[in-house]
Amino acid sequence: MKSGKAIEAGLLDGEEKNLYEEKMANLESARAFVRETTHDRIRLDHWFRQGGNGWEKLPQEIRSKFHVELWPILEADFKYEGHIARQLAEVERFRKQEGASIPGDFDYDGISGLKAEAKVRFGKIRPRTLGQAARISGITPADVNLLMIQLEKRRRERAMKG
Repeated sequence: MKSGKAIEAGLLDGEEKNLYEEKMANLESARAFVRETTHDRIRLDHWFRQGGNGWEKLPQEIRSKFHVELWPILEADFKYEGHIARQLAEVERFRKQEGASIPGDFDYDGISGLKAEAKVRFGKIRPRTLGQAARISGITPADVNLLMIQLEKRRRERAMKG
């Protein structure tokens, strides 16, 4: 089991650490249970994703398997599992690209779909990396994505030439 940041930082010890570890172990058991158990002929992890289904609607014999404080966590975990996975993948992709350099002579006006305001800000500030570009006030994630795509396109074109 992965320990929490509070434990790693030494903020939890003794009884608090034991309670945290016990709750995490119970949560993992509950997640496995949800993935293996069916209700209305549907596995619970899929059942939670259907509109209008919440842990309160589960039969008492299922709800009683785990403490009441775990069920809202489980519901949210499974209901939004796809969204969370996509967001984490996007964060990881950006983390890998954050240090990607932007040539000093890069033509921001040539980026199709980029807002005029973003073109002006990029042109004025001339960020050296995607990470710097992302931290410019008024620049949106969509602006950074367009820039990232254009940089990748430029890199591929140059690789094909040389």
